[in-house]
Amino acid sequence: MKYTLYLVCAALILQSCTGNKTSDDSKIKESITTYLTTGVEKKDMLKIDSIGIASIDTLTQKNILKISLDRNYNVLKSMNAIYESKLDLIKADSALLGMMRMQKTMYEKHGEKYDDASLKQQAAKMNTDSADLVQSRGDVEKIKLTIDSIEKVYTNADSTSFAAYFVGATVYLHGGEGEPGNYIVSKDWKVSR
Repeated sequence: MKYTLYLVCAALILQSCTGNKTSDDSKIKESITTYLTTGVEKKDMLKIDSIGIASIDTLTQKNILKISLDRNYNVLKSMNAIYESKLDLIKADSALLGMMRMQKTMYEKHGEKYDDASLKQQAAKMNTDSADLVQSRGDVEKIKLTIDSIEKVYTNADSTSFAAYFVGATVYLHGGEGEPGNYIVSKDWKVSR
């Protein structure tokens, strides 16, 4: 009788654990579906056949912020590369524009007519490229501010309590192959990537 009681208790505990997991799995799948279809026009809406969950890990607030920091650092790295390439382009544009202006001066000095259409084009290109460079620098500064604000919160973030699930899932679209992805599903079933 004593062993039967242990087996019944073990079975009830096991059932309660698996029942909750199944419930959480279905809520996670619903949340991912909602995330993928919210804000999409009806004609463009994805037809999801099913979602297969490959892995589920728990995250603390500190884990979530670390993932966000890593993502923002990668974005900053690519934005810096774009900024550097635009800066190199401006330097090349400037050198070419300077040479064209000297050429125009030499033509005028010798009394010859200089076709300045290409000079005007180059000046307009330089203005456009300069505006792009300023925009790119602004984007870099914005992402730096985002990183700074996340770092301030990160130092005091909770590193023990459950805050969200990190879900590795494959979304199977109608008539297509599965699309794997990682999702962060918060306690209130809100999804982000």
